Amino acid sequence: MDWAYLVAESIDYIEANLGEPKLGPESIAKRLGVGASAYQRAFAVLTGLAPSEYVRNRRLALAAKALAAGEANVLDVALAYGYESPESFSKAFKRLHGVNPKEAKKAGAGLAHFAPLRLRLRLRGDQPLRYRLREAEGFTLVGRGLELPVGDEANEEAIAAFWEKAEAEGLDERLGALPGFTALCGASLFSGATGGGFVYAIAAMLEAPKPGAAGAAAARTREFSAGPAAELRAWPIPPRSWVAFECEGELPAAIDETWSRVYAEWLPDADYEPASGPELELYLPPAGESSPGGADYRCELWIPLAKR
Repeated sequence: MDWAYLVAESIDYIEANLGEPKLGPESIAKRLGVGASAYQRAFAVLTGLAPSEYVRNRRLALAAKALAAGEANVLDVALAYGYESPESFSKAFKRLHGVNPKEAKKAGAGLAHFAPLRLRLRLRGDQPLRYRLREAEGFTLVGRGLELPVGDEANEEAIAAFWEKAEAEGLDERLGALPGFTALCGASLFSGATGGGFVYAIAAMLEAPKPGAAGAAAARTREFSAGPAAELRAWPIPPRSWVAFECEGELPAAIDETWSRVYAEWLPDADYEPASGPELELYLPPAGESSPGGADYRCELWIPLAKR
């Protein structure tokens, strides 16, 4: 699936329907014929914005132009750009522009400009995107989860704070000491293919239980509900197909760059598409002097696959 093309198409659709009150990620994804969660993920990866954030900023930018030109009163402008009450409009307007709508009508008011997005992709043929397809046995993720809404622009800050707290409490060391530890992960565990929320987990990837063990997944879940791993949650991950991308460089910039290239370069040409399931960032054990802040730090991005 060519996500770059679909995201560009969605931007054109947004621009033509900014006055529609129900314009949002779900209605846009339905128009494109894709799942809302997948669309929001692709939009954020390729543009750096959540779709809802882009819609709101574009509406408020156009609303500011209308008010500054003295063309309409505040209520009319609020209704024209999808706001059901002057109060909600005024609050959002001041957050972006720094002044309220009435002040925007005055000569000399300082306003924020937010232009329509134009998706431009860089050609990166000189830098290969390294990956491998793999059939992985089932494994278990064990760690701590944070519930988040899909497509919320505040998620990035919430996840960063989640990691800071985990590191301050020594969670990474506790996870690394668990039996069967393979790698430390950041995992996005989606509840479904459309809408809703998801759980972002800081977790250990643990190797699969030995074959033939009856109720192995259930036993593994119970194992981490008491004892030294108390307060941790277990997520059994069944066997499935994955594509793993190599990522090297200072975090988090290197991860963001790799995600962008996956959607812009790899997926349009692939015989596969992302399947419903967890998306993983595997933080590999440092080699030598390498650290997450170093230019040579290595990690991997895992995406579950389905044959196109």
